[in-house]
Amino acid sequence: MDPAYANIAFSDRDRAAATLSSIVQSLPPTLRTSLPALLAQLPAPDEALNFLERFLRPEGKTQSRTVSYLERYPTALHYLLTAFSYSRFLSETLVQQPDLITTLHRPPRPSDAGAPTRSTRGIEHSRSP
Repeated sequence: MDPAYANIAFSDRDRAAATLSSIVQSLPPTLRTSLPALLAQLPAPDEALNFLERFLRPEGKTQSRTVSYLERYPTALHYLLTAFSYSRFLSETLVQQPDLITTLHRPPRPSDAGAPTRSTRGIEHSRSP
């Protein structure tokens, strides 16, 4: 196993090493470098790694679209791993419908800067005389 993963509290280091070897081949270099730090922050890095491996399995064009999305918005990988670590139900849903990652992570649009959010719009509306 790569030394970058040495301080991560995997419960099964051998399985994690095997899973990492298949994941590393699927991830672009920019995401590979951030993976150890992201996994180290999680309460269940084994679960996150196992679900990430399932998420990245080639399934036609869906896999290339989701990897492209993660590469374009690297913070989405953080959200994805967090979901994989905390929620088995959400993880299974994301594995079955990988395009839902765009729902968890919506990058800000330049036109939205300073615009009220949906929740604050409702508050402002309720204050109107």
